[in-house]
Order: sequence, then structure tokens, then C-alpha cells
Amino acid sequence: MSVLTTDSGQAAGHSAGRRRGRRVSRRPRGRRGRRLAIVAGWSAFVLVILSCATWYADGGRWVRVETPSMGQVAPVGSLIWLRPADFATLRKGDLITFRPPGSETTFSHNVERRYPDGTISTKGVLSPSDPWRLESKDIVGRAVMVWKGAGWLALMAPMLLVGALVIGGVRRLLRPSARAPMTLLLGAALVALAVSWYDPLVGAQQLAFTPNADGSATGTFVGTGLLPVELAADGGDTVRIGAGEVGTVRAVSPSDSAARVHRLEVAIAPVFAWWWWLAIVVGCFAPASVSAVRSRRRARCDRPAAAEPDLAAVPAETGTVAGAPVLDALVPADEPRPQPAPRPADAADPAVRRAADAGAQVRTDTWRLTGVPASSGGEQADGGA
Repeated sequence: MSVLTTDSGQAAGHSAGRRRGRRVSRRPRGRRGRRLAIVAGWSAFVLVILSCATWYADGGRWVRVETPSMGQVAPVGSLIWLRPADFATLRKGDLITFRPPGSETTFSHNVERRYPDGTISTKGVLSPSDPWRLESKDIVGRAVMVWKGAGWLALMAPMLLVGALVIGGVRRLLRPSARAPMTLLLGAALVALAVSWYDPLVGAQQLAFTPNADGSATGTFVGTGLLPVELAADGGDTVRIGAGEVGTVRAVSPSDSAARVHRLEVAIAPVFAWWWWLAIVVGCFAPASVSAVRSRRRARCDRPAAAEPDLAAVPAETGTVAGAPVLDALVPADEPRPQPAPRPADAADPAVRRAADAGAQVRTDTWRLTGVPASSGGEQADGGA
């Protein structure tokens, strides 16, 4: 009995070179992104330090506003950037920082007037004229920039910097999966501690208190915090003021306690606009949302890719076509059908040709099922004699 051979080695060779299912991971790219973010953060920090050092070396200075005398021009918590100024060029309305004669305390007020003897007088926006006259040696510098609110950040910078170093040290002691949530928790605690310690958000300072003839009292206040506040007087009206803004409230004293007119009780509460509440909500949900997105992306990246069929692993199946036993092999649809050379003894046999033609018509969506009739010796397919 002869042995039938097929050209299945070509299909096996093609399949052996195809990729199997393998895990595709993008974690190295994520690590590169984190490293770039760290490098960018440190680069920005170094750039700020170098800029401040260059400003200082060039004669510049900066001062933090601690009193509300300049109103909305430079509210409490502002950072004023100063440049050396020629005393002869100072004009009315210039914002300057100076030390009064015989004092080491710095003030930042506007130039009010220049006198014939060359001296100048100053005045705050909300305060009366200053009692002194200034000379060239008293001037620290002229304001070139006013950064509102940045003074609070400069005040909290030492605490935030030390806290950031402590958090960085704690991160190294944790396993990688716990670093992100612990950093978020410690960072929030650090910011809460700094805000509660320095109290930059809500504040108001009384400028005047005036009793009225009808038994009421009038109080004048200026906002000293970053957030707008609402002042509500006891038994009187309410007023809203922002940083550096001035507001007046009138308190009505009860008739049975006329002595209370000398005591003005005012309640202060922060006023949040709708976008403040939106920012708070987004800030609360942002960490969880980012964590969920990152987890989903990591799971998608770690999912094994679809494996292509391995033809070498598909066992050959035997069957019959038109009554003749055949050996079937899977061949890719985009490859030519392997056609073994017919033996002279079978080429002229009609039954063999019909079996081969019938097998050639068998196919699937992706793979063709080809059949090659098998015969042995003088035996012929389909029972022929």
C-alpha cells in the first residue's frame, strides 16, 4: 500500500512564523511619564529659585503686605516686587516701599506730594496721610509688580517645603501600590495644616466704629482674606466684601439693653460662588476618577493579545470524498492551494479526478479545506475494478 503525502509543510512553516498571544504592557511608558513629570516639577522649582536669586542679585527685592492700608491695590497677603528707584524720578501716585526716619519697619504706600526741599510725603489708600517726610536714603524701592495672594504662599512656603520632603521620605518606605494613595492623603493633610495655621482664606479687619444717636452703631470693615466674606451685624444688615474691599454694617441695639450699643457684634462667614463649589466637588472626586481610569487602562494594557491560529498544531483529519479516503490540511485562504503532482497511474483515472475536484470545492470563511485522494497499489477509488 502506497503512502499518501501532502504539502502541509508549507502551511506549517507559515504558521510557525506567526506570533502567538503575548502580554502587551505599557507600564514602561507610564514610568517614563512619571519620571518626566518629576523632572519637570524639579526643573520648575529650580527655575523659580534661580529667578528669585537673579532678581535679588540685580538689586530687586520683594515684600509681603501685612496691613490693609492699600485697599484693593495691594490687599493683605499680596507680594510686591521692587526695583531700585531714582529718588528724583518719583512722582505722585507711585507705589513705593520705604522705612520711615528712625524706624526699621517697612511700609508700602503711594507718593502723595513732593515738597520744595526735595522730600516727599506718602499716604495709603485707606489710611490718612503719613506724618513723616522721606528722603532718598529712606526708600527701599519702587513697586513694579503686585501679585495678589502670592504673599500667603510665600509665608507658607517653608512649612510646605519641609512637609514635601517628609512625604518624599515616607514614599520610599512604602510599597509601590501604596505610594499614590498615601501621597494624596499626606499632601491633603499638609495643605490643611498650613491653611489652618496661617488662616489665609477668611478674614476682616475693623477700620472704624461709630455709635449713632438712635441707639444703633455703625462699623466699617475691610476684607483681609482670599475669599469674599459676608458680615452680618447683630440685629442689623449684612454686607459682602472681598479682599481689600470696604463695607459698612449697622447694628441695632435692643431697646431693653441700650448699653449694648457700645458693643458691636458682627458674624463673619465665607461666601462661595458656584464655581467654588464646582471646584471643590471636582477636587474631591478627581483622585478617585484618576485612579479608576489608570486601573482600567492598566488592565486593558495587560490583557493578552488575540493569538493567531497555529497551523502546525492543528491535527490532520482523514475522511472520504466521493467514497475515497483523503487526508485534509488547513491552508490559509490567501495562500495558493498546494497541488501535489499526480502520479501517472492516477492521472488518467476518472474517479481520482472527480474526488480531487470535489475536495477542491470544500472551504470555510477563513480557511480552505483541501482534499487529496489516497489510493494504494492497484486499488482504485469509488470501487472501480
